[in-house]
Amino acid sequence: MDMRPKRRNRPAALRPERRGKAVFPCAEQERELARVLRGERTRGSGCGNDKGDAKSWFARAEAKTTGRASISVKMEHLCKICREAASDGKKPVFAFGFDNMPREFSSDWIAVPAAVFDAACGVLTAVSIGSFEEAARWMKLLLPPR
Repeated sequence: MDMRPKRRNRPAALRPERRGKAVFPCAEQERELARVLRGERTRGSGCGNDKGDAKSWFARAEAKTTGRASISVKMEHLCKICREAASDGKKPVFAFGFDNMPREFSSDWIAVPAAVFDAACGVLTAVSIGSFEEAARWMKLLLPPR
């Protein structure tokens, strides 16, 4: 007699437009994150030597999604993302999302360190006023070291 508990196949908490699809919300979020970063998903969600859920030429990202009303962000988790990104000379990105968020709001959000956000805003501001030399200076803060 087999004493192992039976596996329960619980459906993932999906938004109504995702119901009936065989795609899990986390895989969809990772695919969208890789598209936004102009990069690629990490095979196996970083279970091998290549860490993180998505990566690009300038960033390494971790993604979390939930069907609940809140998501917990732990300091140790952010430190882990920063360590993995720094080991490659890349910027850390933390993406999180809610599967049950109303459609009129964005269901996926991205968090980056304040210094990265400041540099990105500096680039956008410099480009908007036509100061491309200043934009190049700001870009040096975002680019990985050579």
